[in-house]
Amino acid sequence: MSKLKVCVHGLGNIGKYSIEAIEAAADMECVGVVRRASSIGKNNGMIIGFKPDYIKIYDEEYESTIREVIIGIYNHPLNKNGMYSGLIGLEL
Repeated sequence: MSKLKVCVHGLGNIGKYSIEAIEAAADMECVGVVRRASSIGKNNGMIIGFKPDYIKIYDEEYESTIREVIIGIYNHPLNKNGMYSGLIGLEL
């Protein structure tokens, strides 16, 4: 059985509890968290980024080349329990 892939918008009170619920569900997987640009650089720290020529995204039935992308690097955990490690924008 394949898991339902879920992306959470924000890490506020609802977002944090949503991630915990998703991680507890056997049939769901948290694949990303979308953050507002205005939250970057504030109390959550600064995210350093670089712009590659392109990235390729693969799935079981999907392949895409994205040319306009910035990859962020952050040297702290993205959540308290360390269960996810990436942020992906909705347009990807």
